[in-house]
Amino acid sequence: MIEFILPTPITQDFMSLVPKQRACVAQLFRKGSLLSYTLDQNRTKLWIIMMASDDSELLYLIDLFPMSMFMDYNWHELMFHETVSMVPTMSLN
Repeated sequence: MIEFILPTPITQDFMSLVPKQRACVAQLFRKGSLLSYTLDQNRTKLWIIMMASDDSELLYLIDLFPMSMFMDYNWHELMFHETVSMVPTMSLN
């Protein structure tokens, strides 16, 4: 899990990267590298759950985010991460 601290104040340069950030997030979700992406209501912290084989791959993935250059972060290795699927499974019968 990566915990990002967003810059204060949030600048126009930072906000201009939102479309590129969203595209990157979508791509990493499709690849299966990104499992969750959560922004707090105050827009001061961002939590990301990612799958990486080692620290170097994790750092590579973090660097793909266009906004990462504006944020400080720490990461924590997780033992497990459970979620509830909100999409019902389809039966082919």
